[in-house]
Amino acid sequence: MLPVLYSFRRCPYAIRARYTIAYLNVPVNLREVVLKAKPEALLSLGEVECAAAG
Repeated sequence: MLPVLYSFRRCPYAIRARYTIAYLNVPVNLREVVLKAKPEALLSLGEVECAAAG
């Protein structure tokens, strides 16, 4: 199972994370987040850009 990267398209920190992951050819399951409707799985991780494995 691939790690999950929750991301917001216009966030500069998320852009850096996606760029680095792509540059390193690290496979991830990318999930774009709508800030007005954050998924419960993301909220349980905290309020920062983060990747969750599992």
